[in-house]
Amino acid sequence: MDQMHKVLICALATLACGCWNAPAEEAGPEAAQIEQRPVSSQLEEGARSITKSSIIGLVDLGDDENPKCKIEFAYSGSERESLIWDRESCVNLNVTLVEEETLRGLGKWERLDAFAKSHIRTLPQGKVLLVEGEFSASIFPVGTTGASYEIVVAD
Repeated sequence: MDQMHKVLICALATLACGCWNAPAEEAGPEAAQIEQRPVSSQLEEGARSITKSSIIGLVDLGDDENPKCKIEFAYSGSERESLIWDRESCVNLNVTLVEEETLRGLGKWERLDAFAKSHIRTLPQGKVLLVEGEFSASIFPVGTTGASYEIVVAD
């Protein structure tokens, strides 16, 4: 195995385990060009950089017979999250961040219990992710565990 392959294997191992033990000069001159930071610090920086709640992206998965949409989003001050919406492609979905007033106007606020309403009211900017498809609709507030959870608001 030549030196370049060893460096690539070391770099991949570094990303996989989140650590780097050998100084760059021991791994060869090519390794000095690789930024040597633990993966955990990269994740922490990524989480801190989200300053505004946002929908990051939608990606169609599956096929025509079994469509799915991967939705990536983040609430301000939290890490990115993703969810998979089954049985519908992204083009058929309405994915937005909405406030309590909008949920009231859509008739969805009344479907929520006091516990869910309190989670929505404490979200950054007072906005919650709403996913509406042809057959169903759900919101995804952040619960007591710090992760979002699904509440069906339409059948």
